[in-house]
Amino acid sequence: LFIPQADKQELADAIDYLLPEPDVKFDFIGSLDEPDALSRPLAGVEQYRNLLPEQLGLLSYIHKQRNGLDIYLFANSTNVPVTTQVKLRGRLKPEQWNAHDGTTALWEGVTYETMPSGEVCTVLPLQLPPVSSLFAVAETAE
Repeated sequence: LFIPQADKQELADAIDYLLPEPDVKFDFIGSLDEPDALSRPLAGVEQYRNLLPEQLGLLSYIHKQRNGLDIYLFANSTNVPVTTQVKLRGRLKPEQWNAHDGTTALWEGVTYETMPSGEVCTVLPLQLPPVSSLFAVAETAE
């Protein structure tokens, strides 16, 4: 599907309108080498079709629920470090589980934000070195 340049912002606005409070939302990621990457949301794929191989897979995640736990896996599959904030639905007290070294700890720097609907989300600072991943594990929000 080709989306003309003038319509990309309209599409991003429509997605924000239809999905105002997703389970996971990332802040801007400034690691891409394009000159204006710091000022653009990662909305749509057309502008990213010609990225270099080392820029693909910059940040991905999966969210599962099991045995009363919310389990998020955040992964960086590039050679570029990622620093951003992640918003998770609900008021969570997440632990950071590092599968690379086996350590676990309460996630430091967590804050909370109230969305326009009144729902609270948990804001995590996320720093992923190149080619690494972290789990965020918390009791499922009520």
